[in-house]
Amino acid sequence: MSASACLVTSQPTLEEPVPTKPFLEVEGADPDPRQILVIDTPDNAFTVTLSANVRSEDAESPVQVRALLDYGTCFLNGAPFTASFSGNDVSDGSIDDPVRKATVNATFGAVVLQPGCHRLTLMASHDFDEGTGCPSDPDDFTQITWTVFRCNSMVSGDCDGFDPDTCPPVQASCTNFQACQVPQ
Repeated sequence: MSASACLVTSQPTLEEPVPTKPFLEVEGADPDPRQILVIDTPDNAFTVTLSANVRSEDAESPVQVRALLDYGTCFLNGAPFTASFSGNDVSDGSIDDPVRKATVNATFGAVVLQPGCHRLTLMASHDFDEGTGCPSDPDDFTQITWTVFRCNSMVSGDCDGFDPDTCPPVQASCTNFQACQVPQ
C-alpha cells in the first residue's frame, strides 16, 4: 500500500490586509433609518442618539464618527451641512472583527433645530478635515441618513403634518462641497 505525503519546506508568507473605507451597516442601525424620526418637544434642549455597526480594515487607524445636520445643504461657512456633532472614535480593527458600534449623541440646545423637515447623517471615516468638516479622503467614508421631522404638538396640536416637500434640497456633499463655496 502506498501513501502520498506533502512536505512543506518554507514558511508561508502572509500578506498584510488591504485597508478599506469604513462601512456603516444600515441593518441594525438605531433608530431605524427607514422610519421618519419625529422629534416632538416644546423646547430645543434634547439629544438624538444615532448608532450603527461599523466594519473596516483599518491598518491601525481608528474610525472617526460624526453626525451632520442637513447634510447636502450649503451653510454660511461653505460647508455642505449646517452643524456637526462628534461621536465616539471606534478603535481600529479588522473587517472580520466582531461588531464595533459607531455612536453619536447629537445634543441640541446651542444648535437650534427649527420646526420642519431635516436630515441627520451619521458619517464614518478614518480622518475628517477640521477646516471643511468633511472626510479628508473622498473615498474613505460611508454614511447613513435619517429624515427628521421637528414639531411641537403643544403648539400645532399634532405632529401628523409631515410634508416631504419641506425637506431641504440636496445642493452639495463632501465630494463636491465646492458647490457651496462663494466666488471671491
